[in-house]
Amino acid sequence: MEEQTTTVSWAQALNELGVILKLDETQADLMLEEACRHEPAKCRRCGNEKIYRLGGGRLRCADCRYSFRPFTGRWLGRHRLPSRVWLAAIKCFELGLGARELAQVSELSLPTAAELERTIQMALAALDPSWTSVVRACAAGGDVTRSFKIRQQGDGVKVEPLAEAGDDVRIDLPPAGSTPDSLRAFRAGLRRWMRLPPDRLALKLKEWELRSNRRAGLFNLALEALVRYMPAGVSDA
Repeated sequence: MEEQTTTVSWAQALNELGVILKLDETQADLMLEEACRHEPAKCRRCGNEKIYRLGGGRLRCADCRYSFRPFTGRWLGRHRLPSRVWLAAIKCFELGLGARELAQVSELSLPTAAELERTIQMALAALDPSWTSVVRACAAGGDVTRSFKIRQQGDGVKVEPLAEAGDDVRIDLPPAGSTPDSLRAFRAGLRRWMRLPPDRLALKLKEWELRSNRRAGLFNLALEALVRYMPAGVSDA
């Protein structure tokens, strides 16, 4: 199975990225701050939501007096990078461009670009409560399940992580009869995916589910996911 690729031309991708890369940092900051309003600030130490702003853009808890950056505890806070770079990373992800392309357009190192892509994948997976334990394991570098059940859900698909242990990948698929095109394509290239490391396999499967089921782009959904607070047990990178 081939990696998910962009369905737009390279020229269109460059045009969409160019709009973001031309933003000044103040505009980019405002875009992320506006997105954060949908997930109100709370203290990472005590959980209190009575927060006030200090000078220099920092926030302080009115209860325990803990001060923190606006993105502390959010997925965005895993990497201290300019807001414009974050927006470019989200756009690259939406377009199906990989870490190498992100590194080129944002002047990041390839490892940093790969970590941004990974954080976006984890943030999206964390929107599904059934994936919380998998996300924690991926973030901590722990043992990640290699067992999954894929089932049809309406006109789309659903990937469910299973608790079974073992070194071999096990993926339960619906019968090969009348299945969506996405599942037929998945079956055709399954062997390649099964060679991925456990954490990459899990996150790629969840990404595949999202791309298979959505008709709209992933930019707004990824932004919504990244401004959310990380699950308990997941710390900044």
